[in-house]
Amino acid sequence: MIRLQGYLQIMYSLDEGHLHRINQEMMRTVRDLRLYIQQHYHIPINDQILFNNYNVLVNNDRDLVDVLEPHSGAAVRVYTRRPPQMYNFHVFVEGDEFAVLFVEAHSTDTVLYLKERIDEKYGISPHRQKIVMIGLDPMHDWEVLDNYIVEDFPKVYLEKIPIDQEKVLRIRIKENESFTNVEVEKDDTIYTLHGIARNKGLASAIDKFYFLWVEEKLLGTTTFASYDIPNQSTLSFTKVEEEEGKR
Repeated sequence: MIRLQGYLQIMYSLDEGHLHRINQEMMRTVRDLRLYIQQHYHIPINDQILFNNYNVLVNNDRDLVDVLEPHSGAAVRVYTRRPPQMYNFHVFVEGDEFAVLFVEAHSTDTVLYLKERIDEKYGISPHRQKIVMIGLDPMHDWEVLDNYIVEDFPKVYLEKIPIDQEKVLRIRIKENESFTNVEVEKDDTIYTLHGIARNKGLASAIDKFYFLWVEEKLLGTTTFASYDIPNQSTLSFTKVEEEEGKR
């Protein structure tokens, strides 16, 4: 058993910032801390969100001395998990001050689901998204969103991972008699190409369109690799006419 040096400062969010100090408590793991909070502050273990120096304490089996930032005075902020519900996530894209997306997802959805919705709206494949919320560490695809929700309008910060040059595909987009050359990654989704088309001015944010390859309509969630689209291929850009969109 490891005795924490100094003390833990537990800031219980429902107490309006009042600090509760735990002096020289015998605790070893994150689970021990959760049990203490449950016993003394009556917050069930599964309803606790623990936050220390921009990091969320997710793994209950980790030793506290390994996960608590030593220069933070071992201050742990405790939030109570909210009831399951839909949220409107505000997504801020790094390097693009004008790119603020509003994406709806349920608190019980996974991080991967949120990435897929971002891909659909913005056009960057889930595997090339690095996202954080209240912490500094990137969130894992399998994690549930309500591990990180501590406000009514959750903020998400998105960093785009560059294309792997060993997997690059050079694609020509054909619109009528015009051609636009772009680069994507083999593992990118077709939605990524949608985002590129909007950035190139081929379509607005509200336009509906799709791509054809050898007369096949490409689905947004499917990857280039799944279609086995080779390098230097030409894809036809087709806007959906208003009448067609009403069908």
